[in-house]
Amino acid sequence: MTLTLYRHPLSGHAHRAELALSLLGLPHQLVDVDLAARAHKAPDYLARHPFGQLPLLDDDGHCVWDSTAILVYL
Repeated sequence: MTLTLYRHPLSGHAHRAELALSLLGLPHQLVDVDLAARAHKAPDYLARHPFGQLPLLDDDGHCVWDSTAILVYL
């Protein structure tokens, strides 16, 4: 299982998801999304999250967004 969390380092909502991953001891990758460069509105990101928001958890192609939904999923 490969978990990838797309986040911005200053996002409190992304921090919640990152903290849950750490507390649960789940192996994961963190990907910082450059909001200033509008990377969250790029076509490849919009393919994962149609609203182009953060955070986004990608579990081998199954994408979950919204920090509360991510916590429930984990």
